[in-house]
Amino acid sequence: MNSLVVFEVVAREKSITRAANELNVTQVAVSRMIVRLEKALGTQLFVRSRTGLVLTDDGLLLERGVNEGFGYIKRSVSDIKQRQQRTQTVTLSLSSAFIAYWLMPRYQRFQSAFPEISLRFHVISGVLQGNAEEADLALRPADQRRKSQQGWTFTPEVIIPVCSATYLESHGAIDHARDLPKHTLIELVPTTINWADFFNRVSIIGTVPGDPLSFSDYALVLQTAMIGRGVALGWVSGVSYALRTGQLVPASRHVVTTGRQYELISSQRPTRPQVERVKEWLVAEMEADLQEVARMYPALAKPEPLHQSGTT
Repeated sequence: MNSLVVFEVVAREKSITRAANELNVTQVAVSRMIVRLEKALGTQLFVRSRTGLVLTDDGLLLERGVNEGFGYIKRSVSDIKQRQQRTQTVTLSLSSAFIAYWLMPRYQRFQSAFPEISLRFHVISGVLQGNAEEADLALRPADQRRKSQQGWTFTPEVIIPVCSATYLESHGAIDHARDLPKHTLIELVPTTINWADFFNRVSIIGTVPGDPLSFSDYALVLQTAMIGRGVALGWVSGVSYALRTGQLVPASRHVVTTGRQYELISSQRPTRPQVERVKEWLVAEMEADLQEVARMYPALAKPEPLHQSGTT
C-alpha cells in the first residue's frame, strides 16, 4: 500500500523530486519504493525523458487502477464523514418563540456541553401541533392518543399575563375588570386559549379593550410585549427565561394552569445517544428555570386550574 501511495504521487507529478517534497521524504526513499514496486510487478513503470518521467504502458495501466481505487476510497471516507455528521445532528421541532426566547439565550452553554452535537430546527410559528416524524425531538402538548411515539414530561401548562417592567409601571396590573380599559392586549391568532378564555377563568368580567394587537407568530407576540406595547398571555414554559432576566414581568396576580403537560416526543425507538443527551439537557434546563421562576414569583407555584389546552 505504501508503494502504491508513492507511485500515485510520482505518476501525478512526473518527478521524483516533487514527489519527495510532497511526501516529505528523501528522493532516495521515493526511488527505492518505486524500484521495489517494479520488482514486485516484474515490469518497468517509468522511463526518463528530457522533460521528466514518462509512464510506460504498464505504468499507465497501474495509474488508472490506482486512481480509480484511491478515488473510491476517498468517496467512501467522505460518505462515512457525512454519515457521522448526520448522526451528530439533532433536529428539534419547537415554536419560534421557544427557540428565540428560551433556547437561544443558553445555546452557547449547550455548545460548550456538547461540542460534537449540532442542532437543526423545524420552526412552528403558532400553536404547537403535528407529529414528530420530521424531527428527532418535538415539543407538543401531551396526548394519550399518541401511541406510535414515545414522550417525556417536560413542563406543566401554566399561563400568566406578562409585559415589560416599564409598561407595568405606567399602566398598572390587570387584576380587576376596571383595569381593562387601560391596557392594550397582545394576542396570538389563532390560539387555543385567548384573552376571553383567560378572563372567564379568573372571573374578570368586563369589556375587552378594542383594537388588540394580533399576530400569527408567538415570537412576535412576546417581542411586542418586551418592547412595552402591551400585555401578552405568557406560557411560563416559553417565557421562563424572560421572567428570570426581567425582560418580562407578571402583569397580573392571576395565574392559571390547564392541568395539561407538555412533552418532548420522538418517533425513534430507541432514540440515538445524541438525542437522549439533548433531551436530558433540555429537561434539566427547564426544571432549573421553573424552580427559579417559582422562587421569584411564588404565585406561579400555586396556579388556578383551567381545563383547556394552550401553546408555548
